[in-house]
Amino acid sequence: MKLNAREIESFLNNPNPDVKAVLIYGPDHGLVHERARVLLSRHTGDMSDPFLVAELSAKDIRDDPARLADESQSQSLTGGDRAVWVRDVTDSLAGSFASLIKAGDFLNLIVAEAGDLSPRSKLRKVFETSSCGAAMGCYLDDSRTIEAMAAKSMAECGVEISPDALKFLSRQLGNDRLTSRQEIDKLVLFAGVGGRLELSDVEMALGDSAVHTIEGVIYAAMEGDAPGLDYAFQGALAAGVSAVGLLRATQLHVQRLHLVLAKLNAGMPMDAAVRELRPPVFFKFKQRFLRQCQRWNEELAVGAMSLLLEGEARCKSSGIPVNATCHLSLMKICTAARKLR
Repeated sequence: MKLNAREIESFLNNPNPDVKAVLIYGPDHGLVHERARVLLSRHTGDMSDPFLVAELSAKDIRDDPARLADESQSQSLTGGDRAVWVRDVTDSLAGSFASLIKAGDFLNLIVAEAGDLSPRSKLRKVFETSSCGAAMGCYLDDSRTIEAMAAKSMAECGVEISPDALKFLSRQLGNDRLTSRQEIDKLVLFAGVGGRLELSDVEMALGDSAVHTIEGVIYAAMEGDAPGLDYAFQGALAAGVSAVGLLRATQLHVQRLHLVLAKLNAGMPMDAAVRELRPPVFFKFKQRFLRQCQRWNEELAVGAMSLLLEGEARCKSSGIPVNATCHLSLMKICTAARKLR
């Protein structure tokens, strides 16, 4: 069966006992891994127990084709529900999984992790068309899912976070779930159980890493700093931020800039217009943001937004080099900004 976005959380919380093999795939490798661990923990009770969870790589199966079937039939030496966790699966193993799932006589739950797979993927079809199989996609978080995930994680750890701090945090986190979890864990340790995080706390805890990733890209582009944009763009990718995530973060920045510019044209003083932004502009960038308000105008901001939306749309076309396309969109904005100096 094919699980849609609304069905995935329900399945993870209460797995269908008729499903014996699950494929978890997608471009968000952190979320793929996180969901695999949730499913394995729920099935076995303790996924760290080597007698309950057998870990295999795709290479293990290629080197020994019978290994997958053998592990699927092996009983736990200590009792309990057992699972087989297969990592880095690709379409080349579709035949192995098809044979196993078609036979349908395996004892243990199979959880397979894969990267991004197209709708035409043979591996996806094996799991999606089977009555005892299921497939779930894991796609990069957008700002709403990032904010919801951060709020839920904080609540589960007994940490309160102010609305402004939560909005700021969601802007700074990248699109990869694993990287986001690491930053949230850092904040939980910073606050302590029962603690509360204000905007200043989050800025202090995450400011340095954020400056050199998302905000570094945005401000270099909006200020016409081409060398700085190249450096920050590569650094952001290395830090786990997706190229599309950078485009979306820049879209939000341009929206905020456009809002301030509209208020300026309506007669509001610049400092007052900027102060009304929520979340507030990160203090390390406030003077630079004010300079952008002086250089840009509403018409140019609308043009920049069009470039960003066009770039994101192109990235959704098959066969398009995503990183290069996003970089080109940002560089076009950078070129326009350089003329405003």
